Amino acid sequence: MTGRGESLIRKSLRKFRRDRFGMAGLAVVAVFGLVAAGVKLGLFCTLDQATTAVGPQFVRPGEYYSTIKDPGVRARSLLGTDIQGRDVLTKLVYSIKQAFAIGLIVSVCAVLIGVVLGCISAYFGGWVDALLLWVYTAINSVPFILWIVSISYAFGRGFLGVVVALTCTFWVGIYFNVRAEVMRLKEMEFVLASESFGASKWRIIFGDIAPNLTHLIFVFLSLDFIAAVKNEVILSFLGLGIAGEPSWGVMIANARLDLAAGKWWEVTGATVLLFVLVMAFNMLTDALQDAFDPKKVG
Repeated sequence: MTGRGESLIRKSLRKFRRDRFGMAGLAVVAVFGLVAAGVKLGLFCTLDQATTAVGPQFVRPGEYYSTIKDPGVRARSLLGTDIQGRDVLTKLVYSIKQAFAIGLIVSVCAVLIGVVLGCISAYFGGWVDALLLWVYTAINSVPFILWIVSISYAFGRGFLGVVVALTCTFWVGIYFNVRAEVMRLKEMEFVLASESFGASKWRIIFGDIAPNLTHLIFVFLSLDFIAAVKNEVILSFLGLGIAGEPSWGVMIANARLDLAAGKWWEVTGATVLLFVLVMAFNMLTDALQDAFDPKKVG
């Protein structure tokens, strides 16, 4: 039984908790997030461990090998070693931190830029809207991959180049969708009522209109997180991804030739973790969109 004065957020959260697929996706994402936090805090799988050889090259999963640190000691490799003798499992776990760092930074920055500019463009209209639409059209007229490659190349190989390149291209689609939604919302009664009471435009935008974009913001955050992780793989294939540190994209790019020689474990491990994270975020996105859409919350 729910209270008569229950807020929209409480109703949405209750509806989200009933979605089994959404909760399963959230659980998987939470596990990945905890692992990423542990790696970031240096609790396990440090950069030195992920980039230091532990044994011979191409030890198969489950096989025993003599460690480099102490040749008299035999250890068992769970997921094998790569061409440089580094432990694949350690690299995979360390790469979770890279994926979350890129996904979170890019998605938060892109959504923040897109939502703010979309709200301003739609509500103020006039030359502000015309200018931002011109910027949107100019960026959108160039193929997406060319923007990513050129910006990443300009900032140089590495984490910063990937983040800047993806952020500068992802906000455009968010801006256009938010602008369309705000154009609809600003004609509704609650906005007109705020205007009639003399509320400031910024108060109306961020106090009245923005809360009604919650379901879109959750979806954009989730979708951009997934897109950022996948596009890091593309940039790594092109030699413009993360340098000097393991990541799923770097692992797939470096081990793709080993796959033809039957050394499948590095590519397979990175691909499976990427697939699991993307699938979990897709389920979470669908659940959030359904739960936080004001039109679907009773």
